[in-house]
Amino acid sequence: MLAINSMVCILQQQQVQSFSKVTYATSLLKAYFKSKKILKQEQPDICIGFGNYISVPLILAAHHLGIKTMLHEQNSFAGKANKFLSRYVDAVVGCYESNREQMPKADVRILEIRLLRL
Repeated sequence: MLAINSMVCILQQQQVQSFSKVTYATSLLKAYFKSKKILKQEQPDICIGFGNYISVPLILAAHHLGIKTMLHEQNSFAGKANKFLSRYVDAVVGCYESNREQMPKADVRILEIRLLRL
């Protein structure tokens, strides 16, 4: 069971457009505590983050509750959220060897996709 859908509902309309930094930090802190509450209720086996600001409160809450966590980095250049969260997750799945260098403290596994031409 994944807790991603619950987190998306929490922050669905909260975008960073015109928020002040204080308001933005406050909204992430609220999301962290809401995520913790949802995770305690749902008791997922794993939480997976895909590298955006919505992933930060969810993955941190799961980490602090002892739930297995994983990140997926689909780009050759890791984003800020994944770089920050890589210290707290159990595994990172990347698509490029450069992901290992960008997140040295994480257990980065490379998912190689080979394309076939027909």
